[in-house]
Amino acid sequence: MFRQSIETYTTTDNLQGSNFIELAGLEIYTFVVINSGTNPATVGLQVSPDQGTFLEDSLFTDVSPQAAVALVPRLFLRYARIVFRSAIPGRPTTVIIVFNGQ
Repeated sequence: MFRQSIETYTTTDNLQGSNFIELAGLEIYTFVVINSGTNPATVGLQVSPDQGTFLEDSLFTDVSPQAAVALVPRLFLRYARIVFRSAIPGRPTTVIIVFNGQ
């Protein structure tokens, strides 16, 4: 069964996390981070067995304004989320996090 989640956040200078997505039962899944703002954002992917222990599952990458990046977990754990912050201190932006899985 197809699943989709869309969340919108404003970045800050501190690393923040999106809501966790449960991956159990899904065979394929992808996160897309869209920077709909005017400043760059730094984003990464975390996985977790329990929503309390976090493992970095990707290198952090910068997303330019009006650009997007796809992130796919390489490790399988029960939960995954996107983490994000402003790439330039004091210059927030808006990120839209889209999850698709089935």
